[in-house]
Amino acid sequence: MDFWDVFLQKIEVLPFDADCAVRSAEIVKQLKSSNQLLEIPDIMIAGTALSRQIPLATLNVKHFSRMQGISLITPNI
Repeated sequence: MDFWDVFLQKIEVLPFDADCAVRSAEIVKQLKSSNQLLEIPDIMIAGTALSRQIPLATLNVKHFSRMQGISLITPNI
């Protein structure tokens, strides 16, 4: 079994639904107003975390910390 097979068996893939889209649109508006727009996939990931009220584990603190209301889990590197 390769890495990705094992990895995907251990995680829950969350659907991107209407609430995620609304949250993502709010993030776009917030980032645009401060001229700090990010890539759409990052915004959609954050929108999903916010809509589910779950923390987001990431190595990309620089991008995700720009988004209001998101709780980040980061490694101690």
